[in-house]
Amino acid sequence: MPGSRTSRFITMRDGVRLAADIHLPLGLEPSTRLPAILEQTRYHRSIEPRPEFREALGKPSKKFVEFVTRGYAYVVVDVRGTGASFGSRRMELMPEEVRDGKEVVDWIIKQTWSDGKVGATGVSYVGTTAELLLVNTHPAVTAVAPQFSLFDSYTDIVFPGGVHMTWFTRVWGQAVYNMDRNLFTEQARERVIGIRPVDEDADRRLLVEAISAHAPNADVHKEISAITFRDDRGPSGWTFDEISPHAYVPKLKASGAAIYSYSRWYDGAYAPSAITRFLTVRNRGSRLVIGPWSHGGTFYLSPSSGSRRSSFDHTQELRPIPGSAGARCLVGAGVCALGPGSHASALVSKERSRGEWRRLTETSGNPTGSPRESCAARPASVSGSDGRRRRGCR
Repeated sequence: MPGSRTSRFITMRDGVRLAADIHLPLGLEPSTRLPAILEQTRYHRSIEPRPEFREALGKPSKKFVEFVTRGYAYVVVDVRGTGASFGSRRMELMPEEVRDGKEVVDWIIKQTWSDGKVGATGVSYVGTTAELLLVNTHPAVTAVAPQFSLFDSYTDIVFPGGVHMTWFTRVWGQAVYNMDRNLFTEQARERVIGIRPVDEDADRRLLVEAISAHAPNADVHKEISAITFRDDRGPSGWTFDEISPHAYVPKLKASGAAIYSYSRWYDGAYAPSAITRFLTVRNRGSRLVIGPWSHGGTFYLSPSSGSRRSSFDHTQELRPIPGSAGARCLVGAGVCALGPGSHASALVSKERSRGEWRRLTETSGNPTGSPRESCAARPASVSGSDGRRRRGCR
């Protein structure tokens, strides 16, 4: 076990308690101070496997191991109204959830192990929470990496071309309904108990109370089905601009944080989302990568050679440089933004060693020829369909 995990509640301004897992290096000296990576998720921070599956399912994920063993704290929080956290939600990504992020960061930097610097990352919804964290313009947040995530909730996923994607809101809405009530399929129940309670909740009483508090959560599909135009208000009184990063561009810029926009070609409007974000919020040290992957990066996709499981190591792409002296390099933004004496314009490669840049490749590429890359994102890094990363345009 390369690190330790503790789980506890963090209390918000209105008394709502958020469940958080804190991953730290083993044997951490009392005098050691660490930068922290934050994920705020509505997809369960942690699931408890049944005893017979603990060996297979109870191990920490690769991303925790990668960062904790390289001198980071990794904090994962169930956002309000989800997982083991208390509270309810009148819609997704609401301003009260964004304000919670500020208070979570306040809590992190007060810990004895914290060096006062925080970065955030995540995939899809969790990537959007990372980006919206910047709306708080918290000085401790130096960089974020929103991966495979939207920039405009209305056009990028819910109303592409102005047409309601009913299939998505119905299916996703039902999925999060089940998650918020600790409901799993019969097949899943054979392997897992359910949402993992915090450490103090040995008898699961608090978990039961928290899940009961989720009962008033909004019906996502019903809320969105009442909307036609961007500026319409949902039944709970929200608008799409309230839950879209693009509406907060002045604050994203004011944060000064570097942003690593990370996406894929085959992900609906999320590739344009990443490009638009990169071109709109030009904070120092920001980067853009678009590659030939599925949503979340699990599969390599090519129009000429189909799909296969990707060998591209996304965790390695975002992790700090092994053996780097002095500054630690933040996940996301690809910048040395957290370490002492470093600054946000110092770009780094995940595989830079001996002072050289190394190419990032898939195990095999597109045999039909060299792909062309878009000049719109220059000077971003772009991964071609052969998996190799290039800079700039031809």
